[in-house]
Amino acid sequence: MADSLFALAKYLRVKAAFYEADADLDACYGALVVQQMEVVDKQQAARDFVFRNIRNERDAQLARIFLGALDIYEYILSSHTGYRLLQQHYAGTDLLMFLRDLSEKAAQDMEGIAYSNLRNRETRHSINYAAELMAIEHEIERLGREAANDADHHAQAVLSGTSDRIRMAINSVQQLHMVMRTRVQVKDVLGGLDLKPFLTPVSANPRVLLDQLNLGSPVFRHAIHTTLAMVCGYAVAESLPYATHSYWVMLTIAVIMRSSFSLTRQRRLDRIMGNVAGCILTAVLLHFHPPQLAVLGVLFMAIAHTFATIQYRYASTAACVMALLQLHFISPGQLRHRRAPARHPGGRGAGLRLQLSLPELGAHEPAAADRRAAARQ
Repeated sequence: MADSLFALAKYLRVKAAFYEADADLDACYGALVVQQMEVVDKQQAARDFVFRNIRNERDAQLARIFLGALDIYEYILSSHTGYRLLQQHYAGTDLLMFLRDLSEKAAQDMEGIAYSNLRNRETRHSINYAAELMAIEHEIERLGREAANDADHHAQAVLSGTSDRIRMAINSVQQLHMVMRTRVQVKDVLGGLDLKPFLTPVSANPRVLLDQLNLGSPVFRHAIHTTLAMVCGYAVAESLPYATHSYWVMLTIAVIMRSSFSLTRQRRLDRIMGNVAGCILTAVLLHFHPPQLAVLGVLFMAIAHTFATIQYRYASTAACVMALLQLHFISPGQLRHRRAPARHPGGRGAGLRLQLSLPELGAHEPAAADRRAAARQ
């Protein structure tokens, strides 16, 4: 559920970029399509999670949060308008800045709700939208009085519709704060309606698997990619002179592999940067060796699990520190001489080990896949 809320917050930030006076609209549209697909995927996963079995008040609260998030997504989606028209008419005014700030604040608010939901705590409603809302209302009234022709009236109508939908989205965000603070009964979720028709169907029929055994199936192609990657990784691991912990190479492959080449490349970069940062941070900790080193190890373990699905680079950094500290506790003094050399080629090299095998298989696929997904949207 938190994943879908974070994805929605990121979607709001992408929408905010459209209200920049000098925004590159083509680049904004490209980022919007990618993030919209992520939001839809995360929401479907959240729908299957919260609607599958609503048994208690916490399950009912999650269902209400999901329904509220859907309302926000629909309002923001419907606010899609003629951004070029807004740029042409209001580039020299503060209106676009106010709309951008509202979207940024709503994104920040959604992130706070997501974090609170992740920790199962009540939210703190600390973001105030009043100044921007009042300024936009005042500017729209002024522009209405100064409109001189049909083009001005049309631009004002587009602006009014956009601001109204953003206002409704903000009202829904504020209602989510109330849902996070109240007890929700199971019978109050859509009046006790049967929600199973909204779930992804689950079937144990072997035909479902057999239908995927063809090169036209994304699942089958991903299986081929992963198999080739694991084979190459195993060959690299066996050729390393320090193969004591060669399974780290295989584990890294399993963690970073994704269904498209672009996502795998981003995941690989996050893994490499996380490992480098983790090694540096661990070296600093071991140099100063604070008395709370064991407590810090537990803290990094918590960080690694918290950010695993939110920000993988942070999770990779924390996991690297956690693993190296554990090796230090088990065998003090051995980490510097034996483990550190294995970490860099095994970690960073593992991020590079399969780049040679993947481009030919998947480099041309993301664009076509994104077009198909966008058409489905």
